[in-house]
Amino acid sequence: MQQKLIRFLEKSGIVTWILLVILWSVAAHFTSPDFLPGPLRTLSGLGELIRTGRLAEDLRISLWRILVGWCRAILIAVPVGLLIGRFRIARWLLEPLLNFFRFIPAIGFITLFLMWFGVGEA
Repeated sequence: MQQKLIRFLEKSGIVTWILLVILWSVAAHFTSPDFLPGPLRTLSGLGELIRTGRLAEDLRISLWRILVGWCRAILIAVPVGLLIGRFRIARWLLEPLLNFFRFIPAIGFITLFLMWFGVGEA
């Protein structure tokens, strides 16, 4: 029985998560709740978001933005990809630009996009 428990704890990684929550709780105790709220305060905030319906609304808005962005990307990327694959001159003109951006991590663009486009729908 004890061997099974030890194997479960090793495979699940639950000890790591428990230690992380304890560390989070201790760190939150020594900082301002505005800077680092503790686990219990975070859970109560989650409960409030669920009760008021705000979480569902925010999820709906986020999923809508993802869908719109994905559709726009398809509408632009598929024709451009077909153009590059079909016409040598298009490949010659566009491939250096694509290769330049290919090696920049996507997360590196987030700061630029926030500065250029802002945070709202517009």
